[in-house]
Amino acid sequence: MALALSHPGMQHGKLGGNSGISSQNVQSLEQQNKILTTRWNFLKDQNNSHSDLDIKAIYEQYVSKMNQEMKALNYEQENLESELTKVLSTMDTFRSK
Repeated sequence: MALALSHPGMQHGKLGGNSGISSQNVQSLEQQNKILTTRWNFLKDQNNSHSDLDIKAIYEQYVSKMNQEMKALNYEQENLESELTKVLSTMDTFRSK
C-alpha cells in the first residue's frame, strides 16, 4: 500500500475500495508472523542438536570410513599398475620378436 501511495499520479480516492483487502492482508501477515515467531522460539528452546560428543563420534566414523575407502582405492591402484606393467612388458616382448 505504501508503494501505491508513493507512486506519482495515485490518489487516496483510488485506494478506497482496496483498503479492506489491504488491512486484511496486513492482519493475516501479522498473525502468520506471530505464529512463526512462536514456532521459532519453541524450536530454539528444543535440544534437537547433537551434543559435541555425538558430533565428534559421527566425524570420527566418517573419517574412518574415508580412510577405509582410501586404502581400498590404493590397493586397487597398486593392482592396476601391476597389471599395466605386465601388459606393457608383454607388448614389448611381442614387439621385439
